[in-house]
Amino acid sequence: MFGRSRDFEGPAEGGVFALESETGEMQWSYGETGGFSSYTKLIVEDALYFGKGDDAVGSGNGELYAIDRDGSERWTLSTGSVYDRPILDDGTLFVASDDGVVRAVDPTDGSVQWRTAMDGEYANPHPLAVRDAVYVADECVLALDPADGSVRWEYGLEDETVFTSVIDDGTVFVGTYDTVHAIENGTERWSHSHRGWIDRLDEGPLIAGGGTDLRALDPATGETVWDRSVHENSRFGASDGRVYTGGERLRAFDIADGSELWSAAAGGGWVRPLGAPDDDVPDSTVQFVSVGGRRLVGYDDAGHMTVSETFGSQIGRPSVAGDRLYLSTENGVTAVAPW
Repeated sequence: MFGRSRDFEGPAEGGVFALESETGEMQWSYGETGGFSSYTKLIVEDALYFGKGDDAVGSGNGELYAIDRDGSERWTLSTGSVYDRPILDDGTLFVASDDGVVRAVDPTDGSVQWRTAMDGEYANPHPLAVRDAVYVADECVLALDPADGSVRWEYGLEDETVFTSVIDDGTVFVGTYDTVHAIENGTERWSHSHRGWIDRLDEGPLIAGGGTDLRALDPATGETVWDRSVHENSRFGASDGRVYTGGERLRAFDIADGSELWSAAAGGGWVRPLGAPDDDVPDSTVQFVSVGGRRLVGYDDAGHMTVSETFGSQIGRPSVAGDRLYLSTENGVTAVAPW
C-alpha cells in the first residue's frame, strides 16, 4: 500500500512511502517536505502521481511528480504550488497550480500538452472534475476543452470561494460560503441561499449542509425537497441512499424524503462521518465515523455498531484494499480488519 506523511520518521520527513500491506513493513520512501509544505493526495495507477504545495500560498513554487511503484522517480515537472490532487483521465494528467496555470501533462514522460493561464493577479485555480470538459474554479468556474485547453465557457463568482462541487449531466453545482449555484454552459440555471457543502447520490436530490440545517435541493430547480435540523456545524456524508450527520450522535436520514431512519450514540466525543467503503469490498453498507478524532467506529445499515478501535492520535479518512481498512494517523499507518 502507498501513503504520504507530513511527519514521517525515517529516510524522509513528510515523504511518500510504500508499506507491505500484510505486515506494515517499510518498502521504500521518497521525498520530503518542511514547514507547512505538503504533498497532495496520491493517484495510484501504473505509477504514483502527486503534486507539492509550498507553505507560502502564491509563491508559484511547486512540482508535479510521477513515481513508479518500486519507488523510482519517473519524472518531475516544475509548476506553481499544487494543493489539489491532480486528475488522471483518458491518459492525461490535469493539474492546477498557484501560478494561475492549468496544465495537461503526458503521464508517461511529463511533457506538457497544453497550458491555460487564469486571469487575475492572485489566480489559484482548483480542479473540480473532468467530464465532457475540464472544470476548474478560482473566482470563477471555467470549462476547458480537454484537447487543447481552450475556454469553452466562464462563469464569474464575484469573490466567492468554492467549497465543494458536483458535476452531473453537463451541469456544474458549486457550493460557496452562503450559496449553491447550478451552472450550465456558463449560464446560471438557479442559485439557492445556503451554506454550500454539497453532495449527490445517483439520481437523488442535491444535499447541502451547513450550520444547523441539512437540506435536499431539486437539482433541476433548486427548490427545497426536504429540510432537517441537525447539530450545529456537523459534517455530513452521503452513501448507499442515505445521508449521515455527526455531532453528539450519528444520525441516518433517507436521502429521498429526509425521514430519520435511526440515530446512535457512540460515546466519548464528537462524531464525524468518514464515509463508507467502495462497492467492491466485503460490506459496502458500513458507515465509518471518528469519535473524538481518535476512535474509529463502524455502523451497519440498521445502526448497530460493528467495529470500535481507539488510536493514540488523530485519524483521517480510511481507505480500503481487499478485506482491510487502512488509516493514516499522526503516528503512522494502521491496518484494521473490520469485516
